[in-house]
Amino acid sequence: MKKDIRTDMLKNLYCSRAGKKGRGIFTSRPIRTGAVIERCEVIFFPRREVPDMRRTQLEYYYYWWKSGSAVLPLGFGVLYNHSKHPNADWINDYRSRRMILVALRAISKDEEITVNYGLDSDEFWFSIVEDTKEKKRKKRS
Repeated sequence: MKKDIRTDMLKNLYCSRAGKKGRGIFTSRPIRTGAVIERCEVIFFPRREVPDMRRTQLEYYYYWWKSGSAVLPLGFGVLYNHSKHPNADWINDYRSRRMILVALRAISKDEEITVNYGLDSDEFWFSIVEDTKEKKRKKRS
């Protein structure tokens, strides 16, 4: 029987405490640069529904799509924390309506997977907390 790589990758992700950030998504094995971490199906919201979303808790979890529409990624998609120096980034697959999370650099076993939310610092609804390991890694670079 052929292994499904997408399913196999998800087996290596887990949700755990991420210090002052609350909870986050971590990997139980190393991930190489450029590897697909997760392919998320999305719930699509047309442009006309976005103002309604902004009046709910969904405001903190959706991503902009194209033409002013928005999506809510499924799977671990809404649980990845922000970092000014992320180790992963989203690729939007508009044709299949999926968001694909890809490693920007090698990610170590038990390291938190982070993305950049793409907002200016004054637009955040939370205090930005950087991981100590992340700061140390940057100093060595």
